[in-house]
Amino acid sequence: MAELIPHLNDRSTRPDPNGSSAGDDGQNADIQVALNRVTHDINNPLAIISGNAQFLLELSQALDLDPDIVKPIEDIEEASQRLANMVSQLSALSEIARRDGLTGDGV
Repeated sequence: MAELIPHLNDRSTRPDPNGSSAGDDGQNADIQVALNRVTHDINNPLAIISGNAQFLLELSQALDLDPDIVKPIEDIEEASQRLANMVSQLSALSEIARRDGLTGDGV
C-alpha cells in the first residue's frame, strides 16, 4: 500500500480533465500493479479471518456459548465483511482504470 500512496498524491499520474493523458504511462501501470498486489495481499488473509469467524460463530451456536463470547466473534465477522467490500471496490476501480486505458496497457 505504501508504494501506491506516492502515485496517488502525484498529480502527474492523474488524467487531464481535457481528455489528454497527463503523466507517464509507466507510472499509471505501476499504480495498476500496486493496486492489484494490495487487493490480492489483503484478500488472502481476509478470507482466512472471515472463514474462521464464521466457523466460530457456527460452533458457538452449537455449543450455546455465552453472548459475551459470541459478540466479539460477530464483530470480527462484520469487520471482515466491511473490509471485503472495500477490497472489492478497489478491484473494481482497478478494472475501470484498466478498461479506460488509464494504466498504459493500451486496452
